[in-house]
Amino acid sequence: MISAFQVNQYHPSHEAYVADLAEAMRHEYETIVAEGLTLQLDCPDLAMARHTGFQDLSDEEFLAVAEANVEALNAATSNIRPEKMRMHCAGATTRGRTTATYRWSELIAQRIERFDSIVGSERVIASTDCGFGTFAGYGKLDPGVTLKKLQALRAGADLAGARL
Repeated sequence: MISAFQVNQYHPSHEAYVADLAEAMRHEYETIVAEGLTLQLDCPDLAMARHTGFQDLSDEEFLAVAEANVEALNAATSNIRPEKMRMHCAGATTRGRTTATYRWSELIAQRIERFDSIVGSERVIASTDCGFGTFAGYGKLDPGVTLKKLQALRAGADLAGARL
């Protein structure tokens, strides 16, 4: 989600901007896959941008922005087989700079089990892709909260593993 961090300064619309970004990134994405790697699209901003960049829009207006972003991602990856890609998309559980919370073990287990039932165990990776301070100096998380999040993730994975 380049557009969330590299603000449009020259294009007439958000849609035009993300379409040009998609065209620019297409070669990069295809090169990654051509080298035998799996392309991971890191897109926590698909949801998080609602609170960090588009908070003044109505829900309908934000959904139109999100749809344009997804269409751009689809265009940029249209020549790549789905099994050669994965996407990281977070739920953005905080609004702006509110106090961070951690997910409870049972909720984590339920999410792991749900994804397992949809895509199969071999395609599920429960991890901490984000949520601990994506950028240096921005949104640093208290170490105690970080520890609790990691403990909840471990316990949730153990619960899901025992039930699957």
